[in-house]
Amino acid sequence: MEELIRSLKAAQVVDGTKRGAFSDELDGVHAGGVTALVTFALLSAGVPWHDETIERAVRYLAEHPLPGTYSRSLRAGVWALLASRTGEDERRREYRRLLQADTDWLVGAIKSDGFYGYDAEGTSGDHSCSQFAVLGLWAAETASAEVPSCGTG
Repeated sequence: MEELIRSLKAAQVVDGTKRGAFSDELDGVHAGGVTALVTFALLSAGVPWHDETIERAVRYLAEHPLPGTYSRSLRAGVWALLASRTGEDERRREYRRLLQADTDWLVGAIKSDGFYGYDAEGTSGDHSCSQFAVLGLWAAETASAEVPSCGTG
């Protein structure tokens, strides 16, 4: 596990316009997804929230609008983990604010067919995007974000 963590940390961009992102970060509708996924993985592996790699990634994720369902869902998972693990009230409030913003985006992005697409535009979605969105909303709810009921309970 330690070798994997070292490898992921070594893949972080430490300067330039993508400072804080991880190598091979995507553009377009998937922008931010690689960084959100790697950050989620590192946090899940026990890397502390105050680790410099996590802090750089968090700044990148907070400063860049993520246009797609995959990246927003993954970032919601990051904010949920941080909100539950951060020991500082000010940071916890900020992570909850960011989590609520991604939650609101995900709630608003559901399509008329009940699925999620790659982004908030368009009229139809698919199972893969929908699974990520539901997992993002689940993470948000576990961290006490306001997630409206879908009315099927």
